[in-house]
Amino acid sequence: SLMRLWVVGLQVASALSVIVLTVVLSHIAGRKQTPSFVLRPITSRTVDNGSSVFSTPEVSASRSSRREGSSVTIARLDNPGPYTFGSQKASTSTTLRVTLPPAAAQSPVSLKQRFKERRSHVRSVCQKMGLWKKPLTFTQKRIVYYNMIVDDKHKLLYCYLPKAACTSWKKVVQVLTGKATSTDQISGSAAHSRSRLKFLQQFKNPVDVSKRLANYRKLMVYREPMMRFISAYISKFVAPDRYFVRKFGPRIIAKYRKNAKKESLLTGKGVRFEEFARFVADGVDKALLFDGHWKPAVSQCQPCFYDYDWYSSTDTADEDASAILQSIGANGTVAFPHENVRSHSSDVRDYYSKLPQSVIQKLIDIYRMDFALFGYRKPRVNDLVY
Repeated sequence: SLMRLWVVGLQVASALSVIVLTVVLSHIAGRKQTPSFVLRPITSRTVDNGSSVFSTPEVSASRSSRREGSSVTIARLDNPGPYTFGSQKASTSTTLRVTLPPAAAQSPVSLKQRFKERRSHVRSVCQKMGLWKKPLTFTQKRIVYYNMIVDDKHKLLYCYLPKAACTSWKKVVQVLTGKATSTDQISGSAAHSRSRLKFLQQFKNPVDVSKRLANYRKLMVYREPMMRFISAYISKFVAPDRYFVRKFGPRIIAKYRKNAKKESLLTGKGVRFEEFARFVADGVDKALLFDGHWKPAVSQCQPCFYDYDWYSSTDTADEDASAILQSIGANGTVAFPHENVRSHSSDVRDYYSKLPQSVIQKLIDIYRMDFALFGYRKPRVNDLVY
């Protein structure tokens, strides 16, 4: 609304005024350092809660799922110097944030309708493709059981998808099952420790498995596939993850980098996005192609066979989690943690524009079922390049 934009504008103006005032006062005080920064607008999804979309300079919101007092990125200060206000410093830039006014909460009825529509859409697509309740192979079931987290107390089965808010939900389940009293107590590594969670895979008696699948409610969380692919690359090869770098890095570089340095071939460090994308798209290494961090969501949770009660999107993670926790009787027991779920939408073209169009098309084809089942428009190559 105009009022919301006006309020946000005042907040931005106030933040910048404080920066200018700080600069003036520092000169008066005889300081030698002066700030050198450039305000660079960002047109991207927020990285704070993964649920609202804002753009600058218009600062328009496309969803109303923000928490009151939540902060969003509206601009980045490059080379910020010592004078920053309401910001978080990074190695090469500082992110300026503003606090937004409260947004209207979705009613329980509308949330219930949202889940109903998502569920209906998945079933409809599966039926049209002739896949609804089509029997799974032993291997397909084994993959699902490996990913299916069990909460016996609340009769919940959660099929986790890497790079789709799974850290947050694993923390929530650990609190629900008594492994911690608060998600704040759980580190990132502890969240992913399989010893702190119970999986359907652990039940050796088929009766125990069947009973839970038939009587427990089921949750699956998904994410836009091309953004998830970028996120997987960043977390495994840019962050980086030592296991992935050592196991896959040397092979990727040897295959796709001309005149690679000996050190790169030995350590596997510095894998480029184009190299990673080509390696996956070409299917050179099936182990890499089918790693869970970028493997299609459909093959990890089999939504055409298992009728999930809730399909949650990372774009509406907070709202969805609140409704789901209330439904299982855990409302007030645990708060859904607001992890840094990055959508990378501002960077999508920066990444995919580096790739040959044939590689982009192969990636789109790999995720074609994810696009269809979860309501995303299947992108054209030009959508990701220009």
